[in-house]
Amino acid sequence: MFCKSKRGTKAAELKRFRPSDEELDAYASFASSFFTLLGKIAPELRRCLDSATPAAEIKKHRHAKGGHILFRPVGILIYAEIVAALMRGASMNLTDAVAELKSLPTELSNPPYAGVLWDDATGTMVVKNRALTRELLLYYLGHLKDSTRIRKMEARYALLLDDASAKPPVRTGMRTSRLVRRTRPK
Repeated sequence: MFCKSKRGTKAAELKRFRPSDEELDAYASFASSFFTLLGKIAPELRRCLDSATPAAEIKKHRHAKGGHILFRPVGILIYAEIVAALMRGASMNLTDAVAELKSLPTELSNPPYAGVLWDDATGTMVVKNRALTRELLLYYLGHLKDSTRIRKMEARYALLLDDASAKPPVRTGMRTSRLVRRTRPK
């Protein structure tokens, strides 16, 4: 997220050369701000971070039926990637980029995660679909504008759901368009 949110910083450089103490402090401050802001838009995460017994909070939101996207490592990674994309592509600051995430769906067993990032049949994450999930969420937020990327994303989504008519959910004002969830034939 550090590299993608700030122009001129390359991941390879961070791997090969140790940043100065000032840069490391700036990265630590940025990461701390990111999690503080995430806690403001996701009260479940805030309760977990503030809890004396975080394991109990995690158990409430991470279970065999899905749970909250931010209680899975890939979920936090996807949110970080979206924030970085908004900071670079939409020229948002960190606060505004994280605030934009508030309208995203969070339950893994519901669209757009079900059948893509979450496998209901096995109760497991399908992390290989991380990039598609990121695209679906950017689309949901209205920040995926390239028609070629949108067509590819829609085709991949329909293919994974095994339903040629399936369309990704979109945000309409403060509401989400409804998507009929179909179960796959066994």
